[in-house]
Amino acid sequence: MTHLPTEPGPGTGQRTRLGPVLLIILGVLAGMGPLSTDLVLPSFTAIAADLEADPALVQLTHTGFLVGIAIGPLLVGPIADRIGRRPVLLCLLALYTVAAIAMAIAGSVVLLLALRVAQGLGAAAGVVLSRAIAADLTTGVRAVRAVSMISIAVGISALVAPTIGGALQTQFGWRAVFVALAVLGALLFLVVLAVVPETHPAAERSRGVGPLSALHGMSSLLRRGDVRGYVVAIGAGYAAMAAFLVASPFVGQRLLHLNPLTYGILLTSAATGVALASVVNTLLAGRFTAGTLLIAGQVLTVVAASTLLVFAASGALGVAVFFACAFLLFAGTGLTMANTTALTLAVAGRSRGSASALCSAGQYAFGALAPVIVGAAGTSSALPMALAVASFAALGVVAVALARLGARA
Repeated sequence: MTHLPTEPGPGTGQRTRLGPVLLIILGVLAGMGPLSTDLVLPSFTAIAADLEADPALVQLTHTGFLVGIAIGPLLVGPIADRIGRRPVLLCLLALYTVAAIAMAIAGSVVLLLALRVAQGLGAAAGVVLSRAIAADLTTGVRAVRAVSMISIAVGISALVAPTIGGALQTQFGWRAVFVALAVLGALLFLVVLAVVPETHPAAERSRGVGPLSALHGMSSLLRRGDVRGYVVAIGAGYAAMAAFLVASPFVGQRLLHLNPLTYGILLTSAATGVALASVVNTLLAGRFTAGTLLIAGQVLTVVAASTLLVFAASGALGVAVFFACAFLLFAGTGLTMANTTALTLAVAGRSRGSASALCSAGQYAFGALAPVIVGAAGTSSALPMALAVASFAALGVVAVALARLGARA
């Protein structure tokens, strides 16, 4: 149940090897999500001023991207299981690039919002199919390590994107940010066209490409109790981190009286927990099962969430505890997401694209829900944030427990 198969994967052997170059490409593709969101965040104020738009409407463009990248996997994964990875990836990278070019010349925030949804749909291909391609070519310990390496790339993307976005905004203005995203999309299109092979051969594909047929593999997976549990665990882990991130500027700067620079440095340092956890996961994958490493991630998340809740409720939350909890929360999330993803892909068979899609859809759907919950709870103290983080952490524990029971059934 918590062990992964050790025999060569369906895409290994005489076909394609998951070498360093291909793994780096998959990492960049997976990082399209955080790159596309965090690169734009520093430009929100400038966009609102230039387009004479309500700042709240500009912020809605962020939600629009998340909607696109949450819905996209539900179509991307199943269709890629039926017609192959390359055509879907190339088509949606083209959509991503065209949307970015259009945003660079957009004259209204409403158009920008619509284009961000389209761009989210395009980015979904990179997020979903990077994992599916890795799953096509690996199983067992190699699969866990591949997913962990891809997670490291995603973590690095999230760390560097705000700095790059801020520099582009400062030097060239907000339209340059979307030009940069267009260049990224175009380069990835060319690299995939030239380097990335088709890893899902016709003999292994499911039949039919219609909407109902495309969703069949996904519905079959969702009938498995372990898959349902792992998908919820992925979403809950990501939502706990998202709840912390959306409230942390208020808590760090207004309640703990940190200046923006100090807050940014401390948050970036804490966020390295995701990347470090992925490195540790890669090193330990040969010694411990994915199930064991998943439990370790859950323990870290619960410790972080419960400590944060106790200190926030008592009014004793300080800078050191706040960012120590952040580091543990990010590390726990890194372990949880890498291993739940690996375990889900391991049982997917021919529907690895659908399985990856479910992981991504769960991640971004819960992630979009977290800011709404934190905002509705209020910002008068750190307690609403702590309660949201603790609630999602508890949901993750329950989901993993149900997944383990489902795997035994």
